[in-house]
Amino acid sequence: GAGASVGRAQANGGTPIDVACQAGHVGVARLLLGAGALASSRAALYVACQNRHLEIVELLLGAGAKTELAQPNGSTPLLVAAQEGAVEICLLLLAGRAAPDHALPNGCSALYIACSKGHAEVAALLLQARAPVDQADERGNTPLFVSASAAAPPFEPGGRASASARRALQDTVAITDANIHAAVDECEAEDPACQTGPCAFDCPISLAAAKPSETSIALR
Repeated sequence: GAGASVGRAQANGGTPIDVACQAGHVGVARLLLGAGALASSRAALYVACQNRHLEIVELLLGAGAKTELAQPNGSTPLLVAAQEGAVEICLLLLAGRAAPDHALPNGCSALYIACSKGHAEVAALLLQARAPVDQADERGNTPLFVSASAAAPPFEPGGRASASARRALQDTVAITDANIHAAVDECEAEDPACQTGPCAFDCPISLAAAKPSETSIALR
C-alpha cells in the first residue's frame, strides 16, 4: 500500500527486491531499484545468479550491486553462478570485478565448484581469469583432483583447459580471428614461447566492462 517500505525484510531477512530477483520479475525489480531498494538487500544479486536470471543480473550490476557481497555461509554470486554452470552470468560478474580466488570457509573456490560439477565452460572462463589452479579445500583436494571424478573434466594435468572445455567455451562466446591474433601477439610479447605450443588460456584478455555478447575469448 501507500507508504510501504521497499526495504522491509521478512522474518528470514528477505526483502521485496530479493523476492522479485529470485522469481525473475524484471519489471518489478526495476521499479524497486528505482525506489532505492538495493541499499537494504544482501541477497538480490545472489538469488538472481542462483536462478540464472541474466537480465536481472545485468540490471543489478548496472545499479551498483556488489559482486563480493557474501551470504552467511560465505558464498558469493560468482560461487553460486559457477555451481549453476551459468557462463554468461560468470562473465558479467568477472567483468564487475568479482574475485576469481574467493573461497568458502571450507576452501572451495568457484573453480573448484565448477570442476566438481563438470561445468567445463565455466572452468575454462575462470582459468582465463587467473583463478588459482592449486587452491585446495580444507581436506587438501584441488580443482584438478575433483575434476577427475566429473563427467566432463574441465581441464587436464598441468592446468591446461581440456579440449572439451575449449570447444564448449568457443560455442558459448563470440570469437573473431582479429581478437585471437591480437591476444596471441600480446601474449608473445611477454612469452616468446607462446607460439610453440597450445596456449593454456594464458593469453591476456581484458574482461573489464565486457558483456557476454561482446566478449571474445582467445583459444589456441
